[in-house]
Amino acid sequence: MSERELALPFEDEPDTRGARRRRQQKKKADRRRAITAMILVLTIFVLLAGGIWYGVGKVRSMIAAPDYEGSGTAQVVVQVKDGDSATAIATTLVQKGVVKSTKAFVEAANADPRSVGIQPGSYAVKKQMRASEALALLLDPTSRVTLRFQLREGLSSMQAFAEIEKATKIKASALAAAAKQPAALGVPAWGHKNIEGFLFPATYDLPPDVDATSLLKAIVERGVQEMETIDFVRKAQQVNLEPYEALKVASLVEGEGRPADFGKIARVVYNRENSGMPLQFDSSTLYGRELRGLPRRPTKAGELYANLRDASDPYSTYAHDGLPPTPISNPGTAALEAAVSPDKGPWLFFVVVASDGTMAFTDNLSEHESNIQRCRAAGKCN
Repeated sequence: MSERELALPFEDEPDTRGARRRRQQKKKADRRRAITAMILVLTIFVLLAGGIWYGVGKVRSMIAAPDYEGSGTAQVVVQVKDGDSATAIATTLVQKGVVKSTKAFVEAANADPRSVGIQPGSYAVKKQMRASEALALLLDPTSRVTLRFQLREGLSSMQAFAEIEKATKIKASALAAAAKQPAALGVPAWGHKNIEGFLFPATYDLPPDVDATSLLKAIVERGVQEMETIDFVRKAQQVNLEPYEALKVASLVEGEGRPADFGKIARVVYNRENSGMPLQFDSSTLYGRELRGLPRRPTKAGELYANLRDASDPYSTYAHDGLPPTPISNPGTAALEAAVSPDKGPWLFFVVVASDGTMAFTDNLSEHESNIQRCRAAGKCN
């Protein structure tokens, strides 16, 4: 074996180390290239994603719901009906020129949980409003537009019509004409086809464009609801009264005294009827005069006294026994309750005995006559 052949193994060792170095360097280079490629891919991805997002935003802006930009121009009144959905409200707003599209309002409503609380009624808004601002007005109670009026206890229907005309400009004659169809207004069958007694005294807020029929219907509905609340019909039947007769008593009670005395006045009515005595209530005759177109309070001395005993007047409870033909006023809750739940007592007479309206009740005629003198001294009796 030559020296060259003997040296070969020793010469391979450095070559092997160099190969290993080269392989290591190659691996490092491959890793750098892989990382660089990964960074490049990620950069491209981010750039592409940003471009896509920008493009989606541009598309969205191009297909966004049409909406006005300002706070509105001229004022307009819109009506929200009971049970209206956001879409139904939006349709009304578009028709009135308030919002630009139904979609804009529906989106604004969906974004605000309070929108489910929009109440039915009429609202003052503006034309060409941003949908969100229109929604804000519908949620603001001060934006509601109503016809507000109040009916006091004890008014007759004719007096109530006159009060309503002052507050709403609906003619009393139109109300009287509508009242001739009581069933259409919600007067129950036991009401003997008469609106008197069903015009419940309360404060009413109604749409500004309400007509005579709708207005009376709302008032009658309120009265019937109140009677149902206090169980008026059942309680009347429990004391052997037809509900219409009890309503007459309530109207008399309302016209004769103060709420503190209603229970006693109702008892006087029933005690007199049970004793076969005429009621002798001036309030009934005054109502009869009104129906005949006469002043409720006569100006001539002695005129009322003559009317009180006029047998031709069916409302004279001096000339005729029992209750008047119809209710003589529209009673409130206290009078209705007194009519079906009167106080217990033997009273047959009552009269005002003091300037503050205090009444004296008795079942003794002599004592009653003394009370009448007290009434005159207080300036409450003729």
